[in-house]
Amino acid sequence: MSVPITWHLITGEYPNQPGGVSDYTRQIATGLAGRGHLVHVWAPDSHHGTAVDPGVFVHPLPDRFSWRTIRKLGKVLDAWDPPSRLFVQYVPHAFGCKGMNIPFARWLRRRRLPVWVMFHEVAYPWFKGQSWKHQLLGCVTHRMARWISLAAERSFVSIPSWSDMIRNVAPEARSAEWLPVPSVVPELDNPAAPAALRQSLGVPNEQTLVGHFGTYGPLITAILEPVCRQLLSTGTAKQMLLIGRNSEQFASRLSEFGGRIHAAGNLPPKLISTHLAACDLLVQPYPDGLSTRRTSLMAAMAAGLPVVSNHGFLSEPFWLDSESVLLTSVTDPLEIADLAKRALSDRSRLRVTGATALALYNERFSLNRTLDTLERTI
Repeated sequence: MSVPITWHLITGEYPNQPGGVSDYTRQIATGLAGRGHLVHVWAPDSHHGTAVDPGVFVHPLPDRFSWRTIRKLGKVLDAWDPPSRLFVQYVPHAFGCKGMNIPFARWLRRRRLPVWVMFHEVAYPWFKGQSWKHQLLGCVTHRMARWISLAAERSFVSIPSWSDMIRNVAPEARSAEWLPVPSVVPELDNPAAPAALRQSLGVPNEQTLVGHFGTYGPLITAILEPVCRQLLSTGTAKQMLLIGRNSEQFASRLSEFGGRIHAAGNLPPKLISTHLAACDLLVQPYPDGLSTRRTSLMAAMAAGLPVVSNHGFLSEPFWLDSESVLLTSVTDPLEIADLAKRALSDRSRLRVTGATALALYNERFSLNRTLDTLERTI
């Protein structure tokens, strides 16, 4: 193990506030604490209570990083003795001011302790033809990304494509390292639970249960809904299981399929593990393509589940040759549904794909790999 240091995790969200960055930050905090480091988390008060974990000290902030708050926070952090570092979980809109918290970005450049940054997102897209509001947001968030990149002693990105964006906004900054986001769903702790769940849903062992795990945002459901209709109407999927926040609302749009579609809703992490393991196949379309920033994909791989998805402009190149997922080259719902149909007709292929996914996850994407990278000095 590396020499223990003090980590100050600065984030716009932390449990019990829901969100991918929230769950990721807790993973990092508990993982580092478990390796003997002292961990402090600085996050806005969510007013829903705060997760309590051994070795992690959470400091609720009174607001979303106003100038007054960051000035006080700066005094506290600058008084901390080394070896210590700040580790910022960066998403522009997570730090208030409608994604344009210029004082926060400039504040990071004046810190005494080393600043490390994890770019979950870099900046709002900026191109000709946008409304003036989007032009302003794009301009400001690109400038913020530049300042923060220059402030960082070490930068990380959730997908390699973000490295190119950072290189464009701050060519003189240190190169960003790719740090894939691990699954935030715990391992299954009761092997008998998935079979019991299938029985409660009325899914016989000989039937395949197709699932989807996510939050059912409009960009994804625009693809997912026709995929589900195709699979259910043709009988390819006898039953489907929808897992995650907003799944009930999405299921109501497929009400004509009655009891063949089940919505689990927003579940505790342990129950998510059970529901994932109950599925034979997950269908996970993404408008920008599958990538390692998708925690739903990572959860499926960590569970050893076969996944049907699609390649896109944010997909890492290695997916095409990894054989760990079943991929279409486009987001066409009919092609995705057809690939799922062919996969379900070959049980042995499903098993091989799931095993390959688990092996790749353990080799490249697990939390231990993330912690090893963070403990490695420059």
